[in-house]
Amino acid sequence: MILSKSPTFCLLIAVLACAGLRAEGVAKPDGAGQLLQHDDRDHTAYKQKELGDPADSSQSAASGAGRVDLGKAVQSLIDAEHGYNKLAQKRNFAVASVEVFADDGVAFAPGPVNGKKLWSKETDPPILTWRPIFATIARFGDLGYTTGPWELRKAKDDPNPVAFGHYNTLWRKDPDGVWKVVVDVGVDHPQPTEPTGEVKTFVPIFAIALPKTVHAKLAETEKIFAKALARDAGAAVLAKAGDGIRVYRRGQFPAVGKTAAQLMLSSDHGKQRRTRAGGGVSRSNDLAYSYGGYANKRGNITERGSYVSIWQLDLSSEWKLVLDLQKKAPEKK
Repeated sequence: MILSKSPTFCLLIAVLACAGLRAEGVAKPDGAGQLLQHDDRDHTAYKQKELGDPADSSQSAASGAGRVDLGKAVQSLIDAEHGYNKLAQKRNFAVASVEVFADDGVAFAPGPVNGKKLWSKETDPPILTWRPIFATIARFGDLGYTTGPWELRKAKDDPNPVAFGHYNTLWRKDPDGVWKVVVDVGVDHPQPTEPTGEVKTFVPIFAIALPKTVHAKLAETEKIFAKALARDAGAAVLAKAGDGIRVYRRGQFPAVGKTAAQLMLSSDHGKQRRTRAGGGVSRSNDLAYSYGGYANKRGNITERGSYVSIWQLDLSSEWKLVLDLQKKAPEKK
């Protein structure tokens, strides 16, 4: 991507590169019509809908505290993301981030850091706008994530964005039932050529087989995944990919679905080691995430950066990757 060299623009890009939040890498929003933008997830265990489809809003999940209307829960998650953006436009991005981040919420600068502390010190925050186009949620309605395109402008009243990207935000409900950001990370990409479309959701509506065993199975799955990464990074991700996996890599458009992921990762035979810095699991033990650093060795070259992975149970109660992001660290000068 060709970048402007004006001082103002460089300052904005520097802020994003430093924060590591909704920039770095090259990606592409959903629906932008490129080869890798193909979602081949077609699984009866999941209900896909555009908002407003009443079929999904009637689905619920049992919990110790009663029943959760997952349609309403995922809508509240989407509303929280919209609220984050609106607050950023009304105040500024830093103020909004301090407001919505959990006390232990993580941003990337370029590695994982405390988001509240990072943004509370920011005196010249980037001028960003964004919106969700996809969301999914755990059965108990306590954990979920959204993703969608963002745009960067030099000034609020500037009609023309100077940079584009894709964000991924994990949200967790606090004890008062308020959605708070626990992980926020993103990549940048060229200007999209087509509209991104309406927001869609995936809500799991099937029962969990042997629910008492799935937490231990997650730990075992991650161990197997780590060993596979050490042999062949691309093959490891593909082996654990869910039908609707979303893969983000620097220099490439995001891949949505197994077919697109295979096109993206088939040539990545690096030997990778990931160092976990943190993560979490939903109370219903069906949605989990981890983040940290990675080192990917290809021949005599080792690429380093940060990763975020999101795991979700499938119909057979197997843990599958639904999102895998690698964000290469900035080159040392």
